Amino acid sequence: MLLDCAVPRLDQSYQNGCAERVNELVLFRRSMPDCNFIIRVATSDEDLVAAEQIINRLYGWRGYGAQHTLTKHESRTTFVATHGADTLGTLTLSVDSPVGLSVDASFPEELAELRKRGASVCELTKFAFDPSAQSKPLLAILFHTIFTYGTHHHSCTDLLIEVNPRHVRFYEAALGFRKLGDLKTNTAVNAPSQLMQLPVCEIEDNIERFAGENPGSSHSLYRHFLGREDARTLQARIAAVYDPSSRFGRDSVLPMREVPAPSIHLLTA
Repeated sequence: MLLDCAVPRLDQSYQNGCAERVNELVLFRRSMPDCNFIIRVATSDEDLVAAEQIINRLYGWRGYGAQHTLTKHESRTTFVATHGADTLGTLTLSVDSPVGLSVDASFPEELAELRKRGASVCELTKFAFDPSAQSKPLLAILFHTIFTYGTHHHSCTDLLIEVNPRHVRFYEAALGFRKLGDLKTNTAVNAPSQLMQLPVCEIEDNIERFAGENPGSSHSLYRHFLGREDARTLQARIAAVYDPSSRFGRDSVLPMREVPAPSIHLLTA
């Protein structure tokens, strides 16, 4: 059961790590008492610095450079996951806009074809997650939170992911992605990259079918997503915490059940 520690009815024993700022989502499970952590939208310079620090620490360790920065733009939303004083990870959601997407740099032809077909795309970039905390449940909750936020704020159609080739099998098995286009070079990290695609409707189907089930030995990340009751709690919390209007000049969002699912691009390289 996912608990929102910002709710006054909770016992005091569950108040550790509770939201202190209005842009924080507290995700706390009785079954994971040592893994409660906060996810928030990075609105302050402090948040952005913390996100940049973990990006550069982990990217530098992998040989991807250590001078990456997060630029502010109305089409981008950066999320930060923390546990106490520790930053566990970060991920930035960007919707398509006149400035384009990061994936345009490596895969311009593929993006041009998708747009020509009328696809509405967005991407997740600058993904960094501390390997010491990289359990499937925590990663799944982070992804589920951002998927829900994207659904609540944007109307997109295709989920794209640009990954280092060695991560292809993980995203195929964990989330059902398929390769799109040939192997290219991502100049931002000076490493090979592969574009992958997953229709958003398949994400919705997989969440509906597998979320909250006993993971067992399955490689699927969806089995670690929040179950229906927890997902409703998360949806309500996002609606209460964040401005329901789009962050990139789209029409005001409809109730969640009426909003087309978003497309999200996960950049792990």
